[in-house]
Amino acid sequence: MPTSPTFRKTTKIHPKSTYARRAVLVMMVSLLWPLLAALPSQAQESFPLSKFNPWTSGDGDYTFSVAWGDVDGDGDLDLAVGNSGSANKIYLNQNGVLQTAADSPWSSGDSDYTESVAWGDVDGDGDLDLAVGTYLSANKIYVNQNGVLQTAADSPWSSGDSDGTSSVAWGD
Repeated sequence: MPTSPTFRKTTKIHPKSTYARRAVLVMMVSLLWPLLAALPSQAQESFPLSKFNPWTSGDGDYTFSVAWGDVDGDGDLDLAVGNSGSANKIYLNQNGVLQTAADSPWSSGDSDYTESVAWGDVDGDGDLDLAVGTYLSANKIYVNQNGVLQTAADSPWSSGDSDGTSSVAWGD
């Protein structure tokens, strides 16, 4: 003869009380958020941030990747920009002010579809060299010779293949 299962009394989760707790928590966080955001930060800012763009390059390139590094050895970070369909560029940081496209001291000299740029020291001379990963063309390393990067024609290394590289990185 079939027996009916026995049930023990268990505590049920009340969806209404869970919903109410969650609603109160969300309301408290939303009310406290402006107060928390107004507290002074302990972080040291290296430059003030603005809701408006404090710098633009001045050209209409399609930039896919950027990397900060001290290419000229003056102690401040310069900006390498990997562009798609136009030359890659470096914008030097001169006492906290980035140069514009008209003042850019270097461009790669080629118009590959760059997907990634990264700084590293490939030749061990203490200055930063630039690795560039491209889509459907050879990846390259531009060696830094006393603060001046080589161009594509002078690049000592390229991958020689046309894989779709999406990211480059340096390691030891």
